[in-house]
Amino acid sequence: MKTPQELRERAAFYRRKANEMSAISSHAGDYAPASYVTGASGRSRAMNRRSERALEKTIRYSKLAVVYREKAASLELQARWVENAPERERSKQKRLAAEKREKKSRRSMPPQERLFIGCYPTGIGYADRTHEVNGDYNTLGYLNFRTLVLELRPGCPPELAELIQADAARMQVMRGQFFSTSACGQGVILGE
Repeated sequence: MKTPQELRERAAFYRRKANEMSAISSHAGDYAPASYVTGASGRSRAMNRRSERALEKTIRYSKLAVVYREKAASLELQARWVENAPERERSKQKRLAAEKREKKSRRSMPPQERLFIGCYPTGIGYADRTHEVNGDYNTLGYLNFRTLVLELRPGCPPELAELIQADAARMQVMRGQFFSTSACGQGVILGE
């Protein structure tokens, strides 16, 4: 990988080339006679060809100037990116260390705080806040409102399984009663 200094030197080279191309393209139009620009008739064919070549040269060098400016800008961005690499690496290390500390502190949480109980339209989901799977809490169990049968997932920690079974037993006792599933009053009759 090139150093920021090398990238900046290359960018300066392309900026100089772009300025040269701009200067050439601005002077190339000087060779086009005014009659060609204004559209006056009665010119010789040689004059027309000369004017057309001058305009083509202007366009070609203008395009080259744009390409060189874009290349210089790209190299400047690369130089900044290379310069900031150590800082990005440090911030990444800090972020990873903070995430590790957070996970460690979550694992030392009491079981009551570890257990997440979510009320959904069709049932209650139980999850472990200390373990994430695909960016979401690890699901440990599910209680369907219609059947009131608890489904515990394999690998459920025993201390959380006790809490889940206790909450499920509380819901199973309420069979036949109305249970609100949202703050706006929607609900279900348990066991139906």
